[in-house]
Amino acid sequence: MFELGTKGSYIMREIVLGSESQIKIAALRKACGALALDVGITAVETDSGQPPQPDGFNQILDGAMTRATGARSSCVKPDCLAVGIENGLVRHNGVAVDLAIIVVLDGERTVVTTSQGIMMPSEVVKDALAFNTTVGALLGRRFGAVPDDPHSYLTQHATSREKLLTEALITALRQL
Repeated sequence: MFELGTKGSYIMREIVLGSESQIKIAALRKACGALALDVGITAVETDSGQPPQPDGFNQILDGAMTRATGARSSCVKPDCLAVGIENGLVRHNGVAVDLAIIVVLDGERTVVTTSQGIMMPSEVVKDALAFNTTVGALLGRRFGAVPDDPHSYLTQHATSREKLLTEALITALRQL
């Protein structure tokens, strides 16, 4: 767990995020703020090693783990936290749900958690997988959705990818 400092805030710690996605960076900043963590956040581009639209729990988990491992290699401090986030589809009986898997490495422990899932339109999922693109990109082209945040479009702006990631990151960081 993070150590409590003398002023009631947590002691400064380094977090390296395995992505330069503005949504992921904003979500990590909000999660750390919600937990009153005094951290320095560095974002580094990492390749998840997965297709543009990860399909299945294993691909999503492998992508998040690869991103976290890549982030870990950029850590400067030995007690650095490395974070990997990967969104993808979990499908069963014609239903496709997009969710993120969060992996946090602290050098000794590995924490894995998921975000809340959002159901994706089956016809768009089928096309995205057939054309090796993302569901978000197709929803953007067809309906004007923000490609990196189809969650907002599909929930009539009741939630967003950033909000879903923030909540999942809070859950993951609380497990340390």
